[in-house]
Amino acid sequence: MGYLILVAIVASFGWWRLSLRLWPYAPCRWCGGRKGNNVGSSRSRWGNCSRCGGKGKRLRWGAHGQ
Repeated sequence: MGYLILVAIVASFGWWRLSLRLWPYAPCRWCGGRKGNNVGSSRSRWGNCSRCGGKGKRLRWGAHGQ
């Protein structure tokens, strides 16, 4: 039983590493992936998202940037 749990953990770790290779970017958490554009109102500023710089995406934890 313990062997089966170990195999499941190793397989899930391998899948996670493969997914980082295939999809290294995720939507920005601050702007929600909307390309970082602030629509502007009385409470928010115009311009790009300060977190992602207007790209709308962020590098996932564990992925290597290029």
